[in-house]
Amino acid sequence: MSERYGTCEVCNKEPAVGIASSGLGPCSCAFGAECLKQGAESLGIVLATLSCIAPADQIEKAVAPWVKEVKSYKDGRYIGWAEIVEVYKQEV
Repeated sequence: MSERYGTCEVCNKEPAVGIASSGLGPCSCAFGAECLKQGAESLGIVLATLSCIAPADQIEKAVAPWVKEVKSYKDGRYIGWAEIVEVYKQEV
């Protein structure tokens, strides 16, 4: 089945097991089993969503509390809100 969906768009490593919707909005991507289990979001989707909400220096106050529970994946490991904000400040 993984050949049908390609590679996980969260970690870009494991074979995708299916397509699922982001919890952040109307966007879907391919997820591998572990990223799906972890509830991790594509970092690209997370950063794009945050950029629609507020500039980096205002993002902490601008998002709902549940958004701060989001996880993503970068440099071979899962990252939480604090690291996502740091990436947002550097890359967006």
